[in-house]
Amino acid sequence: MKETLHQLFAVASPGVESMLRAELAGLGAGSPVIVEGGVTFQGDDELLMRANLWSRTASRILLRIAEFPAANLRALASGAGRLDWKEYLGPQHRLLVKATCHSSRVYHSGAAAERVRIAACEAAGCGGADDKKPSGDA
Repeated sequence: MKETLHQLFAVASPGVESMLRAELAGLGAGSPVIVEGGVTFQGDDELLMRANLWSRTASRILLRIAEFPAANLRALASGAGRLDWKEYLGPQHRLLVKATCHSSRVYHSGAAAERVRIAACEAAGCGGADDKKPSGDA
């Protein structure tokens, strides 16, 4: 069975991106690239776990699960609803979504977060789809 390669992003404090890139390469990341705010790299589940356990430079490791155009909140909710959220969430999970909008036609970060949370919880059958303020995270 072929292992899935994930698109990963290691968040770094300003000025330590080069150290983080070297650290990730040492952990087995092939061709990590410095970008604004951190380092992008690809890796399988094992590399994702190694980076989370052993990186001393990254403040956190993010897993990018999708990218799609969303010119408005309806398109954002539709795109989020098409993702396979059951791969990441189960009925026992509650989801908290935080959104930041920059240079986007979708400008209300609270509404964006709410649409994504509702779409994800409805698709995965997890708690929080009807909550005004969900507690906890997935």
